[in-house]
Amino acid sequence: MDYAIKTFDSDIEQLYSMMDVAWDKDYHREPRLDYTPEFLKWHFQAPGADEELLVGAYLGEEIVGFGSSFHRSMYLGERPLKTTMSTFFTAHADHRRKKIGWRLVEERLRRNREKGYQCTFVYLQEGHASEPLYKRYGDERDVKVQLVYKCPLRVRILDTSKLSAKSRVDWSKVQVDIPAVTGYQGDIRPYQDSDLPRCLELLNGIRHSVPFARVWDSEEELAWQLRHPPFSDTLVMEVEGKVEGLLNYFTMPRIAKTVEQVATFDNVWFGSLDGIQTSALIAAALSRIKEQGNIVANIMGPPCMDETVFRLMGFVEYPTYLNLYAVILDESVDLLGLDRIYLDQR
Repeated sequence: MDYAIKTFDSDIEQLYSMMDVAWDKDYHREPRLDYTPEFLKWHFQAPGADEELLVGAYLGEEIVGFGSSFHRSMYLGERPLKTTMSTFFTAHADHRRKKIGWRLVEERLRRNREKGYQCTFVYLQEGHASEPLYKRYGDERDVKVQLVYKCPLRVRILDTSKLSAKSRVDWSKVQVDIPAVTGYQGDIRPYQDSDLPRCLELLNGIRHSVPFARVWDSEEELAWQLRHPPFSDTLVMEVEGKVEGLLNYFTMPRIAKTVEQVATFDNVWFGSLDGIQTSALIAAALSRIKEQGNIVANIMGPPCMDETVFRLMGFVEYPTYLNLYAVILDESVDLLGLDRIYLDQR
């Protein structure tokens, strides 16, 4: 068959239909996230998104494979790096074992190189078919593919009565009630547009505390993430009139026996907050997330801070890993041995 690898034609409905069929087969009876057309638009239309880094595999007019990359400015110590995050990599179940995945990886990396990117990241669920593909590509093309961080999935159950997904964890033994936290100094409230400069200052300041960290290129870029109904929202902790911590999350459906709503903590920084203030902000976020109909809160990426407070607030490790890989396009870059990383999920 004559497959064409080319820039995505922007038919999001057709892309979603292909992804839905592909991932239904990939995950069989396991729960999986449902990347709705509206959720995909949130990514593809974000400030700074480059349509040339959205690549499809086509058979005639039909899309049968897809992969995307999104710009990420990073700092490795004091060294700025131009990188991308690769996401939504998939091929239609009826068109596998025909080198579509390989060709999509090769074309996306070629375009990344042409645009001067030094590496591209990809989160891969341990055991997923794309994990050995990337490793094999690195071996055959003599490209460094580094396992940057082995990320455990941290989960906080909010409502067991609506939890339909099968699990290797006995949820009846985990904390469900959200503890009341009192006696803290400060005011917890929803993010407002006027908070944007301070939130940008806090998040871009993480690089001074973490060896490898994202920096946001503009207020517009960050604003798209901090509040974008119905997907993302943020709570802040204001102390003496100044925002000192924030907890950003996004929500989406998960398909199990029923369709469940889950939330993922994404851009989180507690700055100068003490333990009680931090606990209060997490509790407030969990309560808000539950009120919005979510039954689970997740933390999926590598840590950028001590996570003891999350365990104290009822998060447990689920027995699966979401591994962060980097395909190195600049041989001078080495990302092994990092113990703290700030890199958003979206």
